[in-house]
Amino acid sequence: MDKALAQALWTSAFVYVDDIVIFSRTFEEHCGHILDVFRLLQAANIKVKPSKCTFFARKISILGFLVSEKGLQADPKKVEKMISMPEPTDKKEVRSILGLFQYYKRFVPSYADLARPLTDLTKKEYPFVWRDAERNALLTLKKKMLEAPILALPDFKKPFILKTDASGYAVGAILCQRDGKGQERPIHYASAILGISERKWSATEREAHAIYYAVRHFRPYLFGQRFELVSDHQALRALKFAQDGNRKLQRWSLMLQDYDFVFRYRPGKRHTDVDALSRPCGQENNECVPVSSDADTYQLGTINLEAMDDSKPFHVDQIIEAQDRCADVSRVKAFLTAKDNNASKEELDQLHDAVPKAYWSKLYDACLLDGLVRVMSKHQEYGPVLLVPTSLREEAMKLHHEHLLAGHLAIERGYKRMAREFYWPGMYESFRKHIEACAACQSKRNLKANKRPTIQIPPAERPFQRVAMDFIGPLPPTEAGNQFALTVQDEFT
Repeated sequence: MDKALAQALWTSAFVYVDDIVIFSRTFEEHCGHILDVFRLLQAANIKVKPSKCTFFARKISILGFLVSEKGLQADPKKVEKMISMPEPTDKKEVRSILGLFQYYKRFVPSYADLARPLTDLTKKEYPFVWRDAERNALLTLKKKMLEAPILALPDFKKPFILKTDASGYAVGAILCQRDGKGQERPIHYASAILGISERKWSATEREAHAIYYAVRHFRPYLFGQRFELVSDHQALRALKFAQDGNRKLQRWSLMLQDYDFVFRYRPGKRHTDVDALSRPCGQENNECVPVSSDADTYQLGTINLEAMDDSKPFHVDQIIEAQDRCADVSRVKAFLTAKDNNASKEELDQLHDAVPKAYWSKLYDACLLDGLVRVMSKHQEYGPVLLVPTSLREEAMKLHHEHLLAGHLAIERGYKRMAREFYWPGMYESFRKHIEACAACQSKRNLKANKRPTIQIPPAERPFQRVAMDFIGPLPPTEAGNQFALTVQDEFT
C-alpha cells in the first residue's frame, strides 16, 4: 500500500496497514486529493469497499485516537473501556492494564510517577499484593483519562517549545506550540522515572538528563527544526558541559550539536506546568533559586567545540552544497524533487533509473527536509538521517571516532552511534577501514603475545653442517635481465 500511494504519502494521505487517511485544508483541495488517491489505487489494481469508507468527515477515529480540527484526543469509546476495567488479580493482568494506559500516556502529565506503584508490582522482587497504594494509582490514572485534554496537532511551519524539568526521582517534558492567539497549547506529555543510580546524580546532571531524554523522545518533531528549550535550571543557560571534565555531560552536549535551538531560562515559580511532571502532587519546588523574573534568551544550538578538537560540526549550507556537488546524491535529490512536484510516471522512472543501484533500497524511504536529502534509519526512533555526500564522509567518520567526545569506540559501538545520524551505501565497511587506519587505535591495540616456546637451534660444529639460503630482490635489472640474487651462508664459518 505504501508503494501504491508513494506519490501522495504525507502530502495528502498516509497509510497504516490497509487504512488510508486523506487530509486537506479546504473542500476543493480535498476533492482533488481524493481523485489523486483513487487514480493511484486504480493504477495498482486495488479496490476499496464503499461501506467501509467515510468521506468529507471533520472528525475521524483511527488507532484509538479521535482526530479533528481541534486536535488529538483519546477515543471516548476506548476511555470508557479503561474506566470500567476491574482491579487486577495477578501480575499478568497488571501488565495488561499498564500496556493500555501507556498507549495513552501522552495525554497524562506525570504518567511515570502516577503509574509507579503499578510498575513496581510487575517486578520479580515484588510479590503481588493489591494494597491501597496500587488501588489509588489505578483510580488516579482512570481519573486522568477522564480529564485528558485535547492535544494540539503539530504544525511544522511554526517553532516548537520544549519544556523540561527534573526532580530527585523523575524527569518530565512538555512539547507545545503557540496558537493564533499566542497561547501555548500542549502537543505531547512525556515523563520517566530515574533509576537508582541516576537519583544520586547532582541537580545539574538530572536537569541535563531531562533535556537529553526530552530531545531524544521528541526527535521526530525537533530534528531539523529550530525550537525553544525552556528550563528552570540556571546552570544550564550557557551549556558549558564540555568544560567541566564530566564525561556524561560531554556526551549529552555532543548529541545536542545536531539540533538548532534557543535556550530560555524560566524561574521555578513560572515553570509549574512541566515541574508537576517530575514531582508528585503537593510537593513543593525547593530547588529553584530566586532570580530575576525576566527570561533571558541564549543561543545554544552552536556550542563551540572547535577549541577541543579539529572536527567541526557541519553547517546546513555546507551540507546542501556538498549534496548538490555529489553525483550520486544529486540524482537522488532530483528524483525526490520530481516526486514532490507530482511528476509523471515516465519522468520518475527515468530519474529512478539514473540513480545508482546502491541507493535503490532507501530511495522510497528518502525525503527532502529543509533542502537536505534524508533517509529512514533502521532505528525507527531516530527518524530520518542525513544522506552523506562523498566529500563529507571522511569528516563524518572523524566526528564519530576521532573527536574528543567520540572516544575512539570500536567498530560495532561506533557504527551504531553513527547510524543514528548518518547513512550512505557501504557505510559499515567504510567505517571499518577508517578505524583500521586510525593511528591512535593501532598504537593502543592489545596484541596477543606468542605463547609458544622459542625453538632453540644448536650451533653448528663443523663447516657446511648447516647452510642458510635466501633470495634478494627485485634489484635493478642487469644486461641479461636478471633482477634476483641467491645468497648462501655457512653458519659455522
